[in-house]
Amino acid sequence: FERAGGALGRLAGGSLGSSEIPALCQEEGECAKAFAEESSEAVVAKAKADYSGRRDSRRVYTGFDGVWVGSRESKGGVEGKVGILFEEDPENLVEVSRKRQVILSKRYVGSFMGWRPMADQADREAWSRGWETARATVYGDGASWIGSVRDEVFPGSQLILDWWHLKEKLRRCLHAVVENKSERRRIQKVAQDHLWRGDWRAALAELSVHPHDTTQHREAMREITSYIRNQSGGIINYGSWRDAGRRVSTSTVEKTGDPIVARRMKHQGISWTRRGADRITALRICLLNQG
Repeated sequence: FERAGGALGRLAGGSLGSSEIPALCQEEGECAKAFAEESSEAVVAKAKADYSGRRDSRRVYTGFDGVWVGSRESKGGVEGKVGILFEEDPENLVEVSRKRQVILSKRYVGSFMGWRPMADQADREAWSRGWETARATVYGDGASWIGSVRDEVFPGSQLILDWWHLKEKLRRCLHAVVENKSERRRIQKVAQDHLWRGDWRAALAELSVHPHDTTQHREAMREITSYIRNQSGGIINYGSWRDAGRRVSTSTVEKTGDPIVARRMKHQGISWTRRGADRITALRICLLNQG
């Protein structure tokens, strides 16, 4: 803030104290929120009036995640909801390594005021860009609010449970239950192979045959069993999906929190009010979506 105040002071030919910069950012964040809503209002209204209900062959990927920052209002911090939307188009992708692609054109959304304000942003982005006729796929880690966003913004779209989260949940569960390392790896491979093919019932059957000797074992096994059952609607045949050239992981979504929140708001010693975090998030999204 001191460096920013000095730079702005030199540019403006005056002086700005470091305490004035946060206030200016907060004001600009509130203005950014209002501008985003007002500037898209007419476009969205026309798109909805012209909507025929027909779908085309385009595919839009959307993904959402939660991100936490330190807070002066809550000891555990406050959670924001962030998301990304982009069209799957070869011209929209640049391969920078064998396992990494960069998406050239994408839209960010986010809020610290709950999932519904973020859903409203995603809805405006979809209608503004003509994606209401595309086939949408929603990725998530199993959080219930992501399903709510899907139902609100992309009803009828496919919701996919992120593969990385699924196999990591399985790994943590087995680590708590099976002490023998080689046996743990064997069980994990068999169960993971079933899940990779979308056969969650076979995975549960494999897990159920292992003895659960202690209360800790039973609780860990109950956790993964409930998780798989509750998320079964989003467990697909990941192998076939990937072979078709589609995504099985929300790694793009996980990184969404970096440019929106982490680079600016997750530093040691910094704490936020919920409203303050929401305003800075709005400002960051405005800047990123203009890039």
